[in-house]
Amino acid sequence: MYEEIKAFLPPDREGPLVLEMSGISYCDGTYRITRSRESRTCVMEYVVKGRGTITIEGRSYSASAGDVYVIPPETDHTYYSSADDPWIKIFFNVHGSLPRTLLKAYGLWGRVVFPAREMMPLFLQFYRMAQSGQLHDEVIAPCTLKLHEIVQRLGALTGEEAAVSGEAYCLKNRLDSRLDGNVTVEELAEAIHRSKDYVIKLFRREFGQTPHAYLLRRKMEMAQGLLHDTHLSVAQVAAAVGYDDPHYFSNAFKKHTGVSPARFRKAE
Repeated sequence: MYEEIKAFLPPDREGPLVLEMSGISYCDGTYRITRSRESRTCVMEYVVKGRGTITIEGRSYSASAGDVYVIPPETDHTYYSSADDPWIKIFFNVHGSLPRTLLKAYGLWGRVVFPAREMMPLFLQFYRMAQSGQLHDEVIAPCTLKLHEIVQRLGALTGEEAAVSGEAYCLKNRLDSRLDGNVTVEELAEAIHRSKDYVIKLFRREFGQTPHAYLLRRKMEMAQGLLHDTHLSVAQVAAAVGYDDPHYFSNAFKKHTGVSPARFRKAE
């Protein structure tokens, strides 16, 4: 178990938004956090890899790679990582009136887990902002804006589920849930009981690219974030985005970005 944490204590500080801590957790089977209703902490976490469980007021939810989960303040809750597939996650803990106001304003209050693969860059940005200053007052303004952006984007993603056709959303969700593996057009066609040609045309119409191009782009975006903001080796990053062969991953990464994973990490 290893964590990179920037803490801004004491937690009894007052204000519309108070940043308690932000960090990256490399969990193992021992990771477990429990809070009672007396806690004012609101938890927001992006799961980079692995899976785990969140229990709030006796109700359990599962969160795995690509999910964001939100734990509201003043609740009895526990969250813990799977022992055989532990979480790597980017998180921040805050309190104050603003998180509650934003979650309610965007219709997210009461929802816990959000499939949101594209949210990793925003969480990484929040983490970097929190790391950028020594004092709470040095980082709270940019972190406040980034929190608003994160909640706004979660609200937009929730709305997009309804805006995109049911079949197209099913295809996108299938791809987003498999960034650590591969999905064939045949599998996608089977999922919505359509032909392969129909799948490609529908996906291109709704999202402006083929399913293959979308999956590759999302894998490379995730890889760039992991290379920039974690200490995972290139082989571990490759495995996290579904490449068994690190050399094959390095070639694919260089073709997509113009530089090797090692050079990208050094430049960043």
